[in-house]
Amino acid sequence: MNKMTRAFSATIALSVWMLLSGAAQASVVVYDTTGGDSYNEVGPVYSSPEYIGDKFTVSTSGWLNTVALALADVSYTGIAAHGTVTLWSDNSGVVGTQLFSAAILATNFPSSSNSELPPLTTVSATAATRVFLAAGSNYWITLSQTEGSGDLICFSAVNLTSLEQVYFDNNGLEQYGTGSQPIVATISVTPDSNPEANSPTNIIAITATAQLQGITNSGGGVTAIDAPTEHAVNTKLLLEWLAEDEYKAGNYSSSTFPSGAQLALVGADFQILDRHNRFLVDVSNILTCENGINEVVSGRITDRTGLYAPTLTQRYIFKITFNDSSIIGGEGINFYLQGLMTGTTTDMASKPDGKYAESNSNLMPFAMGEGLWQGTPFVISGSLTGAGRLFPIN
Repeated sequence: MNKMTRAFSATIALSVWMLLSGAAQASVVVYDTTGGDSYNEVGPVYSSPEYIGDKFTVSTSGWLNTVALALADVSYTGIAAHGTVTLWSDNSGVVGTQLFSAAILATNFPSSSNSELPPLTTVSATAATRVFLAAGSNYWITLSQTEGSGDLICFSAVNLTSLEQVYFDNNGLEQYGTGSQPIVATISVTPDSNPEANSPTNIIAITATAQLQGITNSGGGVTAIDAPTEHAVNTKLLLEWLAEDEYKAGNYSSSTFPSGAQLALVGADFQILDRHNRFLVDVSNILTCENGINEVVSGRITDRTGLYAPTLTQRYIFKITFNDSSIIGGEGINFYLQGLMTGTTTDMASKPDGKYAESNSNLMPFAMGEGLWQGTPFVISGSLTGAGRLFPIN
């Protein structure tokens, strides 16, 4: 039987107005394992999806700024050694949800001594990869080598101890241990004690059509497969599903949301707000989004302030996922929509109070997805739109 999917146009127009302080806040290092008295080479590092990494605790709340690692290319093959650095949440002592991921290139620095480190290689978070790290919370940092690249080496600090270390070995087995020597890395944030007030908020609207697999009937020597049945999937239906699911999960006091409830993306989390933009419930246990590893960036940035002059354009893969399989007695819905997102951020002229206004618009013109509706396979097509509202950046 031939499979046929229908292409569709999906648009996300996320407009965000921000107030940026004219004087940029100093970055604070919240994780640093460069203080060893000597270092061991580790590697070649496993190729993705295998990786090595460490658990860490953040000392200061803030928005991710940079991640830096001591990396070396010692393969002598002429093929550049590069990989992926990833930050994850902690899920009761194991690696949880991916928060940030970026490609990273090793320095051509053959190590001549265990006490010598190559210069740190740094990757920076952008508007599209903005992640909040909370003081006192545990996270994971991992490193993997890109398949087919040169030999990627990292380093461990001999006299320092990791809270816990994680790696996927060649058999794909996830293993943990305490007392390990941590890989050499630093992580910095821009401090922020009030992330809710300083998070970009986008009100999301979804209009889509799901085509469910038809019923198969056999008889008289012929097998007949019915045409797909179409179901509208829109914001109203998503809100109904989410209310039922969060009620059954014990996270919300009613199986329905009040009239005028809105689906909002606040920072990286999906939340339900009432018609006055007041918080009702966090639904990021069911509805999530993620960006691809690569990001293609173009534009101009003012070195002194870090502001765009006046615009920066980012292109990356964007994916939204609805999955309530963890909810006992839930609606039984699991699907995703994915496409190429193009985001343009524009910084406005300075205001008299020394603050800046910033607008952000995003467009995903084509996307597609699939999933299960109470066990029945389906493909889905539609459109997504969003509108931002004013919020402060302190």
